Amino acid sequence: MENKALENVSLQEVISYSKQKESPRITVVDSITDEEMQEIGELISRLKLLFLCVAENRIAFINNKDVALKIAKDFHKKSQVMYYDFAQRPMSNLAIYAMTGYTSGWITLRDNRLYSKSL
Repeated sequence: MENKALENVSLQEVISYSKQKESPRITVVDSITDEEMQEIGELISRLKLLFLCVAENRIAFINNKDVALKIAKDFHKKSQVMYYDFAQRPMSNLAIYAMTGYTSGWITLRDNRLYSKSL
């Protein structure tokens, strides 16, 4: 297995990317030691996961939320899932909007741009 030097990205870059529309879910696992990084690296290579090394000993998993949360739980680390999910509906009657295509405004139903789950 080749050892490739990984470039660290800042946490601000990861957060900014997660806020873009259509970006995949990003799970950040915090406080990874060097020994844990080697173990996690073996899992990453076996499972062929897409990830980034984030500054301050963090790993960001891209679009593998369940696996990342399982790794965080097994290593007793804090984790955070970030994704963009934005839903709106018309302020007026939904049936009238369906028939006419017009509404005077929109109500936000769900805005989970920074959903956080900490273990």
